[in-house]
Amino acid sequence: MGFHLSERSGLIKPSETIRLSSLVKELKNSGVDVVNLTAGEPDFDTPEHIRKAAEEAVEKGYTRYLPSAGIKDLREIIAEKTNNFISTSYTFENVVVCAGCKNAIFNSLMALCDPGDEVIIPSPYWVSYPYLVELTGAKPVYIDTKKTGFLLDPADLSDKITDKTKAVFINTPSNPVGNVYSLDLLEAIWKVLEKHPKIIVISDEIYDHIVFEGRRHHSFANVSESAAERTVIVNGVSKTFAMTGWRLGWLIAGTEIASAASKISSHTISCACSVSQMAALAALKEGFDCVNKMKEAYEKRKNIVRDMLSEIPSIITAPLQGAFFAWIDISAYIGKAFKGKVITSSDDMTTYLLKEKHVALVPGQAFGDDKAVRISYAASEGDIRKGIERFKEGLLALN
Repeated sequence: MGFHLSERSGLIKPSETIRLSSLVKELKNSGVDVVNLTAGEPDFDTPEHIRKAAEEAVEKGYTRYLPSAGIKDLREIIAEKTNNFISTSYTFENVVVCAGCKNAIFNSLMALCDPGDEVIIPSPYWVSYPYLVELTGAKPVYIDTKKTGFLLDPADLSDKITDKTKAVFINTPSNPVGNVYSLDLLEAIWKVLEKHPKIIVISDEIYDHIVFEGRRHHSFANVSESAAERTVIVNGVSKTFAMTGWRLGWLIAGTEIASAASKISSHTISCACSVSQMAALAALKEGFDCVNKMKEAYEKRKNIVRDMLSEIPSIITAPLQGAFFAWIDISAYIGKAFKGKVITSSDDMTTYLLKEKHVALVPGQAFGDDKAVRISYAASEGDIRKGIERFKEGLLALN
């Protein structure tokens, strides 16, 4: 063929989590009893009042183009709920409604980055961060957080900053690790960034309402007014309200960044889905009672995961503080074998577990650590118990 694909397209690999979820569905459809602990999405249905609002929007013909930044009512309530939750002072002009959080992050990066810029990403990281950065022509710069409790260390951050650094990612609660940043640590990070006025923090807070054991979510934006001016908050309804397929997220930023991001939306997605915007409006108006009920279920499952993983020898589990993931270091089992086949990587491990034990986990290499795996406990208690038992059996069968 005479044409060539762009170099940019060659940088991108399919999402590992989506690929594995699709593979599990295929195996289940063929009759294999697979326990799926890969999905980074709630297993709950979208609450009824939200679905009803969407139905009413369709019935009323609310199916046309909207402003690229989103409808004003939704932007206002996003600002209001955010201000109430993390003690900020945003207005609707700071809010841009997007087609999910990936779109919000991409628009933010496109508004901020030029080719050759650098974006600092703590590792382990959410699978899409590096690719979204690379699509802008910027370069991901990684900071390994394994030795600092899977949290960004201010000294390490200071060492990585150059005159090309444009942005820093902070994800709290974290996917894939499942831990939470304290306000003290965010303040220490700000002391480093305060000296570099051109650097923006992209604060991914999509799991902000899913924190456990009395912890409180803290945003980089509520460190100080000055920090807020240099923060882009990314959030949405996907995880909290079990609305992953509705593709409705947002960014909150200073008006200059928000305006640039909105212009980008106007030429890419035009606007977020009209029906999804009305559903999100209904979700936020009703409040977080339904979210808190789901969080109670997650916390119960988290305790099951913690207790069962503690019985598996030679693994190390990161703190289970928020979101619905367990991050497990399997270094002690790398190099062992099953029927002569040596496990040399996290991908080998998850392939082995899927084929031999019929439990699906996500390999850590997708998140920047090839000696770990991620378990999602956005699954039924029965599947969690059965899946972790199979995980244990698989590890102990290696020699």
